[in-house]
Amino acid sequence: MSFADDRIFVDITEFVNHPVRTGVQRVLVGIIRNLPVDRLVLFRVDSRSEVAIVDPAIVQFMARYFDSVMPTARSRLARIQNGRDTNESVEGLRVRRAGLHPVAIVPASEMFARARAVVNLEIIADRERSALYLGCSPSDRHKVFHWIHDFLPFERPDVFELDWRRGADHINMFRAYAVAGGFLCAHPVLVTKIARYFGRRPEAVHVIGAGCDLGGGVAPPESPPKTTRIVALGTLEPRKYCRVTASAMETIAREAEGAVECLMIGRWGWLQPAEAEALRTIFARGLVRHSDRLADDDLASVMAGTSVAVYVSEAEGFGLPVVEFAARGIPVVVNGAVPAAMVIPENLRVDPGEVSELTLAAAIRTAMRKGVRQGPRYAKTWAECAADVLRVVDANGTAAPKSANHGFYIVPRIAAMVGRETRSPREIRAGVAQEIVALTGAPATGLVDEITDLLVAARGRLFWTEIEAVRELFAAFLRGPLADNHIECLRRAHVTFLDRSVDARSVARASTYVPLSRALAELRQIALGAEAERTLGPETIANLKLVLQSLGPLLSAVSEEPLDIFAVFTELGIGEPSLDDALEARALAAEGIHPFELLVYFGHRRPPAGDEIALLLEILAEIIERRGARIRATYSAAELAEGGSDLAFLRRAYRLVLRTEIDDEGLAYYLDALRCGELTRTSVVFNLASADAARRRGIDVI
Repeated sequence: MSFADDRIFVDITEFVNHPVRTGVQRVLVGIIRNLPVDRLVLFRVDSRSEVAIVDPAIVQFMARYFDSVMPTARSRLARIQNGRDTNESVEGLRVRRAGLHPVAIVPASEMFARARAVVNLEIIADRERSALYLGCSPSDRHKVFHWIHDFLPFERPDVFELDWRRGADHINMFRAYAVAGGFLCAHPVLVTKIARYFGRRPEAVHVIGAGCDLGGGVAPPESPPKTTRIVALGTLEPRKYCRVTASAMETIAREAEGAVECLMIGRWGWLQPAEAEALRTIFARGLVRHSDRLADDDLASVMAGTSVAVYVSEAEGFGLPVVEFAARGIPVVVNGAVPAAMVIPENLRVDPGEVSELTLAAAIRTAMRKGVRQGPRYAKTWAECAADVLRVVDANGTAAPKSANHGFYIVPRIAAMVGRETRSPREIRAGVAQEIVALTGAPATGLVDEITDLLVAARGRLFWTEIEAVRELFAAFLRGPLADNHIECLRRAHVTFLDRSVDARSVARASTYVPLSRALAELRQIALGAEAERTLGPETIANLKLVLQSLGPLLSAVSEEPLDIFAVFTELGIGEPSLDDALEARALAAEGIHPFELLVYFGHRRPPAGDEIALLLEILAEIIERRGARIRATYSAAELAEGGSDLAFLRRAYRLVLRTEIDDEGLAYYLDALRCGELTRTSVVFNLASADAARRRGIDVI
């Protein structure tokens, strides 16, 4: 079998576009992280005729995304400055960044022709993806496999509030699934439904059980939890009986008089307003708590301390939380509409047509009794699940032999092979050249150069572990220029990097204020010097040096006096600043805003990233948030109107509300209006707040 024949292409479009930590995305990550890396090619749909081949390093970011879902400090600062809740973690940003910067864009027809199999483990949710699969040549359609997580979109499309456009998308989704070569699902109950719905023989539908090894293991807790805890896990959406479940749990908590802890874990889905309000009312009473985001480690800890779990639904593809709880020996209250109910004893199952507050409460009481039978233990792992996927596609998918350019596959293969020891461009180029000769039998110098450039540019992602290792040290470096004065900056640098106090001679020579460029130069001299290397170790200083060298052009641009906004935008990779941007930067600088805060403020426009600049912006955002961000989006009219002369008031109001300097015409008009009593300062502020420039920037005056 040739190199091209063995590749399995996996569609991760939805994950890289919208990482939201659903059960579907857990299945995707569980499988791809256990597939052989030398056969795996990840892609996102770029258009109906092209796919973007994604850097294999994204697998690490996708896995880490489930380990930590807290919003970044940069996101929190964006909420302070822009009044928007970005609610995105740095891991999510890295996933989206890697997806936005593919290693290659290739025709979909070439992918379908070359692949051993094309596997979609997500739900097709948009017309471009549907069109791509519909466009697959009939001779290649037998290679395409879709995992059907949930039959509800096909069985009950009415619950999705389809308008004419969504209805058209839904029809295209059905058509795209209908031309597939085969289907994967997690439970035998779906086989007949899928085969009948898409007009296939049952042999075209392959049952593959989902894994349950969340958080590194499936062993039950060594001792029973000290506190009785009832947990319901799943997205809050209509089919999950959310309000009924919360009411039943509240009833149990009330009966126990506070001796039972009740917890619902799941992000808010598309609930009707009345249903959502009823849930919020229950949560507000305090007997049932709600948590919408938990990292995998925290979730595993909650599971280990759970006494009874609840998972009921109108329709499910499998019911992953059921087997994750059952694998830990925890009783689960479930209804028959959830396929995973097969691992749950009958006395804990609620009839699908009789889910109510009374029946759920009764089942929970049964589960709380000591000695309740747990049922057969479910212990399938994601590694076993991935092996089953591989077995199915190897048995059913075939690729036409190709003798064309192997470069289609080389980039993801080599990107996965680059190790921490191959840091220099020369070493990377040597590895690329060796790999290409081995695969193609020819040196292909032009291809070597092209791939080397790609990998060198991607080192920020490939060596993220080394970069993260000096995060705290880099943060200490950046805190220096943000100190109250330069002497304090030097004092901190000596303590952090040299582990000693600053000497009197250095203090005597230092000024309380120096330009940012000089402060950064002095800090580099201290942090990267021989004494720091002896104190902190050569490897640590080497990693810090790598980060500072990478960020050198951006730090130089932001430390120019006056601030070179064009250079800053160029280094951030966000195009050229507009005239409004230049005026806004000038106005904020005139207000005494620190250049680092301006960098973070404009850096919010940068696409999601997993590189050194992302680290810089994240750390600065955290420091600035703790100090108190001066760039804000909401002001009170009173604070803007108070103190100073009319001229000083107008200049400050223009800078903060319109983010620009006041022009001569505006100055003459408003000064005259204030002095003759036609306008008050408060009315001037509200006039400015109603201007287009203020609305575009989201400035709000209250």
